[in-house]
Amino acid sequence: MNRFIVVLVLAFSSTAFAGKRQTVSTSTLLATAKLSFDPKKIDKKSLQEIATLAPYGLVEHSKRRWLDLDCGISAGEESNASCLFDATIATLQKKTIEALAIAETLAKVPSSHPLVRVTRYFAASFQLRATLSSDLRRYLQTWDTSVLTGLGACPDLRKELDAAATPLEKYEMARLYWEICATRNEPLYPADAWDAFLKLYDVKERVSWNEGS
Repeated sequence: MNRFIVVLVLAFSSTAFAGKRQTVSTSTLLATAKLSFDPKKIDKKSLQEIATLAPYGLVEHSKRRWLDLDCGISAGEESNASCLFDATIATLQKKTIEALAIAETLAKVPSSHPLVRVTRYFAASFQLRATLSSDLRRYLQTWDTSVLTGLGACPDLRKELDAAATPLEKYEMARLYWEICATRNEPLYPADAWDAFLKLYDVKERVSWNEGS
């Protein structure tokens, strides 16, 4: 996961003369994109790495699916919930640490970086994901809805969580719906900053968004 943080050190070419254009392709569950570029203005490796910060890139994809955790419990298997939840709790602890590390690294990007607004957006997003991971871990340990950040804005969901009959119902409801509640006021991706980067380095972008993204 941390491999995309290499985008913080970019070796852009300063040569002004145009060269033969090349293409970089990138694909996530959000979209498939082809980026046409001039290697005299930006090198291929840098563009491949920085594409992870695109609105359809690996970082945005990871952010959106941060709590997509299947604890492996099916209906009627609630008797096995304890050991399986223990594994999920351990995973959430690791994801909390990972999100904090990502946020800390991205927050250190200098203001001169061409995508500093994007990196700061993701830094704040992963700081929030660290909180969500930590809160969900505590919820699985206590089933206390007061530990869930932002739940006060969704009183109906709080009632449903409190009324849920089994740990599995509580977990699935929190994982699927509480995250939506907690992130409902999260800022939008700064698309204009990404577009400005593409223009600055003469990168032409063609994106095919996947259904539902």
